[in-house]
Amino acid sequence: MKHYTTLIRIKKQEIDALRKQLMEFVQQQDILEQLIQNLQKELEDETALAQALTDMGVFFGDYSEANKKKQEQVYEKIAALEQKIAELNHKIMIAFGEQKKIELVKAAKEEEERQIRELREQQFLDNLATTRWKSPHETHYG
Repeated sequence: MKHYTTLIRIKKQEIDALRKQLMEFVQQQDILEQLIQNLQKELEDETALAQALTDMGVFFGDYSEANKKKQEQVYEKIAALEQKIAELNHKIMIAFGEQKKIELVKAAKEEEERQIRELREQQFLDNLATTRWKSPHETHYG
């Protein structure tokens, strides 16, 4: 049974490591999404400023393009992270399934051993009762 317990512990450690990595990716994704919001806010602020100051409008086009390009790059990074997150979720699901299989096999083995132990105990008690029953009768008849 120890090897099943060891396998379960190893699977739990594997799942914990995958979950830790998943959390890191989720945190990175949150940071990137915050960056998108900041870039959008900056663009809105600069748009309002460019409208208020007409002589700044000449520079706004370049700024707007650069901001949108940064946003696209960040969206690409987010998409890549989402793919990694999906892959990790799949790995976690598989590892968790494997852990559950090991736990079920361990439980089945423990139940089998319990039944064998109970059967042996019952056989021992039956033999003991038979021996005790025969002993008094054998002395009278033997």
